[in-house]
Amino acid sequence: MGSAYQIVQSLFAFGYGGVFGTGYTSGFPRLIPEVHTDFIFAVIGEELGFLGCVLVIGLFWTLIHRGLLIASRCPDMYGKLLAVGITFSIGFQAFLNMSVASSFLPATGVPLPFISYGGSSLMVSMWMVGILM
Repeated sequence: MGSAYQIVQSLFAFGYGGVFGTGYTSGFPRLIPEVHTDFIFAVIGEELGFLGCVLVIGLFWTLIHRGLLIASRCPDMYGKLLAVGITFSIGFQAFLNMSVASSFLPATGVPLPFISYGGSSLMVSMWMVGILM
């Protein structure tokens, strides 16, 4: 299948999951190389279905909403810009990963914050949310 192998398998995973999914740990994520990093959203779509994807998108939407609310309540410009930057960074990274997994954008190698495997991305995301809080 060449260079589109991961994208095609990701789309198969979304389609196989349907609305309710196949069940936790019941999918076939071994068909997608490096699924635990770049294409973890496809595994969520397969195992938890459309409802699981909506839940993950809703959680990121809530994080973005709360981050912008924190930014609007900051008394100084530095705090506002820092809160907006942190919120935008996490939100854009999540949007980019979800768009890649569902083939709206070409593969970039950006992990899904708080969900993808990898210590450095997780630590930096947690530090950013800690500063935001």
